[in-house]
Amino acid sequence: SSCHNAHVFPLLLSIYALSTTLYTLGTIYLESLLYRKSGIGTPTQPELRYNTRPSVAKLVESKIGPAAMCNAMIWLLGVVALSYSGLYYTCTSDANNGNGSNGDAVDDDDAIHHDLLPALHPHLWWYALILILLTQFAE
Repeated sequence: SSCHNAHVFPLLLSIYALSTTLYTLGTIYLESLLYRKSGIGTPTQPELRYNTRPSVAKLVESKIGPAAMCNAMIWLLGVVALSYSGLYYTCTSDANNGNGSNGDAVDDDDAIHHDLLPALHPHLWWYALILILLTQFAE
């Protein structure tokens, strides 16, 4: 009964991974448009850049406004997903220890956790996710 919402962590983490991928592809496209449009003409011919659709100013506004808001929402989704990780790992470890089927099988992450890092989170990929969230926050 206490594991009722344990499925939320993998669900939110999958949504976070998918939305981060889509956001990355979208910003790569936006940056390439901005690069191409801003390279038109010379500094003495700015009118060439302003006559294109979309204009450089609109592309920069899109990058500063909506793209930044999407980044913040995706970052928040990652933080919310992390908040459910404790419940998920408590429930999965209880299930593995309770039925005995996986009680003897210890993967590399768990072995490092139990032997070297007992006070830290049980899986090494968690550190990679924290690094991704920190770099996304810095953007």
